[in-house]
Amino acid sequence: MLAAHFPEAEIALIGVEEPGCLIHAPNESVDPSEIERMALAEALFLSSYATPL
Repeated sequence: MLAAHFPEAEIALIGVEEPGCLIHAPNESVDPSEIERMALAEALFLSSYATPL
């Protein structure tokens, strides 16, 4: 839907989910330390991306 409305935009969908979300399969789980590392990576990326050169 985003690509249809904004065809020239570069879009990346990233995020963290808690273990109970089961976003891909009923038996899928995520280790809490993975969530912590992903959240930190996203925060660092967004912080550096927002900083002008």
